Amino acid sequence: GLEKVGRVFDEPDSSLLLSAGLGRDWPEARGVFLCRDKGCYAWLNEADHLKLVTEQLGSNLQQAFGRFRRIEAALDVALERRGHGFARSQRLGVLTMCPSNVGSALQVSVAMRLPLLSAESGFVRFCRDLGLKARLTRHTEGGVWEVSACRRLGVSAEGQVNTLINGCRELGDLEAWRGSGLRGELPGFPVTDCPEEMPDLASRHSLAADVLREDPSIYTQLRTRRTSLGVTFAKCIKTCFDTTGHPMIQTMGVVAGDEGCYDTFRELFDPVLRLRHPLFDSATQSTDLSADKVSDLPLDADGGHVAFVHVRISRNLRGIRMPPACSPAERREVENIFAKALKSLDGDLSGSYFPLRGSTTQATAPTGMTENDEARLRSSNLLFEAPDSKVHLVSGLGRCWPEARGVFVNRVGDAAAWLNEEDHLRLMTMQSGGDLKSTFARLCKMHSKVQSSVESFGKQFARHDRLGFVGSCPANIGTCLVASVGMRLPLLSARQEFRGVCRRLGLATHLGITVAGVEHLQTETLWEVRNAECYGSSEADQINLVLRGCRALEWLESRLQKGEDVEDFLKEQVQGSFASAPAATGPTGRELPTAKFLHVPGLGEDDVAGFPGSKCPPELPDLSKHYSLAASVLRENPSLYRALKDRKTKGGVSLARCIKPGVDNPGHPMIKTVGAVAGDAECYECFAPFFDKVIELRHPDYSAAQGHQTDMDPAKVDSAALDPGGEVVLATRMWAGRNVAGLPMLPAASRKDRLEVERILSKALLALRGELQGEYMPLADFPGQRRGMNEQERSELEEAGLLFQEPDAGLALSSGFGRSWPEARGIFMARNRSFAAWINQEEHLQLIALQPDGNLKAAFKRLCAAHQQVQASLLKESLDFAYSDRLGFLQACPSNIGTGLRVEVSLQLPFLEMQQRFREYARRLDVQALVAMGFEGWSLSNLKRLGTSEVDQIWAVAEATRTFVHMETRLAKGENFDMDSVVREAEVLAVRKAATCRRSNAAAPSGR
Repeated sequence: GLEKVGRVFDEPDSSLLLSAGLGRDWPEARGVFLCRDKGCYAWLNEADHLKLVTEQLGSNLQQAFGRFRRIEAALDVALERRGHGFARSQRLGVLTMCPSNVGSALQVSVAMRLPLLSAESGFVRFCRDLGLKARLTRHTEGGVWEVSACRRLGVSAEGQVNTLINGCRELGDLEAWRGSGLRGELPGFPVTDCPEEMPDLASRHSLAADVLREDPSIYTQLRTRRTSLGVTFAKCIKTCFDTTGHPMIQTMGVVAGDEGCYDTFRELFDPVLRLRHPLFDSATQSTDLSADKVSDLPLDADGGHVAFVHVRISRNLRGIRMPPACSPAERREVENIFAKALKSLDGDLSGSYFPLRGSTTQATAPTGMTENDEARLRSSNLLFEAPDSKVHLVSGLGRCWPEARGVFVNRVGDAAAWLNEEDHLRLMTMQSGGDLKSTFARLCKMHSKVQSSVESFGKQFARHDRLGFVGSCPANIGTCLVASVGMRLPLLSARQEFRGVCRRLGLATHLGITVAGVEHLQTETLWEVRNAECYGSSEADQINLVLRGCRALEWLESRLQKGEDVEDFLKEQVQGSFASAPAATGPTGRELPTAKFLHVPGLGEDDVAGFPGSKCPPELPDLSKHYSLAASVLRENPSLYRALKDRKTKGGVSLARCIKPGVDNPGHPMIKTVGAVAGDAECYECFAPFFDKVIELRHPDYSAAQGHQTDMDPAKVDSAALDPGGEVVLATRMWAGRNVAGLPMLPAASRKDRLEVERILSKALLALRGELQGEYMPLADFPGQRRGMNEQERSELEEAGLLFQEPDAGLALSSGFGRSWPEARGIFMARNRSFAAWINQEEHLQLIALQPDGNLKAAFKRLCAAHQQVQASLLKESLDFAYSDRLGFLQACPSNIGTGLRVEVSLQLPFLEMQQRFREYARRLDVQALVAMGFEGWSLSNLKRLGTSEVDQIWAVAEATRTFVHMETRLAKGENFDMDSVVREAEVLAVRKAATCRRSNAAAPSGR
């Protein structure tokens, strides 16, 4: 009887088990204990001394686990009475024969029928993402899967059971949704009429949820509106309420049921678009499907870097509802129009249309494509599958699947189209190699012919005056174009700066291939590199952006292959670049617990070994071979050391703390670092004889008598375009360092100090409103709120380019910037990613404004708004930013005192950069010119921080930029002119402006 019900265990027969000794003296001293409750039994001396099993029918896992715990507790008591106990280790938990089971030693599983989900190729991987493993136990139709929790070590038995419960609930929901979502609308939020009261959005994570949570009146205002085609507001926002989302992966939370939704429900769509598309307020959308506007510069000239190119574009028909809201009749009408248009293509574009298998809408294929056609299209990665994500199912994309959907493929196999997938039409062209221009030309030809056919049927593509072509998803507006390049970048992609470089170039990256028609490349390790944004520029411009960016990546990969050391170059360029976010961080998945750094010099609790940070020794060490500014001052004025070595600020900061980086690091005679830091704001006064001389060397144009003037009035910044032609300027970035007065700066901060800084500033940042509103994400534990970011969150931040890394330069480590890393550090990110802030990186706070064009005024306005709102929050706590009328905003590094502002403009100067005196011209105009990538662009930034105001420094960068744009434009036209004369005129203007500034500064009271 026991054998029939699976209660008997057999002798081991595998060589592994036999070699382990599990079968010795079989079957002596082995047996089965069967409880009166048939849902419980135990095996003795099978693999371990005891294997206790509880099982039951149904889904009540909590009940089964509770019974298991009660029996386990009774066994514990019985063994203890006999002087025994289960083998346990404080370090490893319950000990078992096989190391794979130590920890909880619990094997808990659920048997599930998942015929729809398990048929998907990614099913097992999806289970792993939920912390589960799935094993097929019965080969019946649809199958029965044994689903269990993966982890035993490092997690409690209760945690293991909760993981399984939550994961199985997710699998069950998806299986049910997968079934119902392919027939009609899913239950949940209605699609016809909105409830009178808006449901709670506290646990919902999407852009639409953020907008509605911030302004609930939008819901009240729009809930009864409909478009002219009958699409309701309820239909558009169903995904917002029916999908939870994830705080680190924000979906749109809204879909468009037709073109009119973008106007009828503008009060919601505009804020969502503003969060999703950085150029939404400043750009106008143009259309340019002209391949002759694409650069002829070759991609993959050396060969070996590019595997394929792929361009796709989405379109919808005006006057017909889009896939989320269309009726079956509308879907059939769309299929008929586009099937006829595609079948009329001739020449190299001629091909065949294949309705999806099971579709009954085409008379020539009443049951859809054949099984062989389906297999062929799937192997070519040209077949789209039924939606399986909650977002897509809730959106209504799976209704009446697979009716009126299909695939068109030309005979050559380098052009294809999908009908009624997420939009009415998706056109695609692709080919092996790197000829992106001809691939785009083929798409333009295909688009033109299909458009002509559509117009002959009396229809037009849906195009919005403001937004360009529109898709059902608000992320897909403008050109609705994605240009992808499959690249082999084994060396560059292994570098921690890789993703930052890609963002700098306006590119998004994905490991692995997600595009259609490249099945023969699936065995390779390829990066799909594509345009990050489809709104704000034309199709030809976006193709050129991808061309330039991929050539840049090739350039770097080639140099790495030649063994050239580009580490310092990459770090400098990524950190000084114009990414959509601040600098990138280390490798994906790198763990950041504080414990990891405890014993790393400069990253643990202690200072880097060398010069003491607490008290100066009696005699100054030999600095004859040191080359920092601090070393020069002390070497030339040894009496300063004797006079100041025993002083301390009221906060306890010594001169030793301030000069440690300069004494520990000899430096290089050609690279003059400062070699000194301030431990608190008072250092600049307590050690003024020393710091004033360092400041004099670092800021030669500054006079202590003139003081410093602050002017953070965006209205005073000229709004005139830096680049009227729009051909030279790429982007703008501004950052401003700030420290909280009364608290030690990072070189001297204790653990308690850093935690207090984090508490104060994270609270202030979370109070930001409007376009600045966002989320704070600590690198490590954040007391009172939540644990430090987990691996998934870190990965998402890295993907977004918003994770800064621990310092690794000797100067920064000696300065104390890395102590107790990464505790009490974090990143604030605005939802639209046009603003970010770092806490406790090198200063208490770094405010960062990012602008994807040359609009300095807009960037400065955003920076000023953030500064003012954060400062207002500080004042409520009787705090303020550290500021001196003499030295401006006080920083840990004397290089940045004054405004603490860095203004950067990125430009393309292919003609001007060839001029021998280019860098000299930059210096004469008071800007620093750095190579942005060594082959594509330049970064211009202000040289001055101290003695001139923020407005003055922005003016200097703006005028230098205008001068260089003017010169570049004339050189591009082939003009011969006296460049030195142009620069002299700009210098004269700068001198006059400086004189005006000095007079106004003298007349105005200093301070803020």
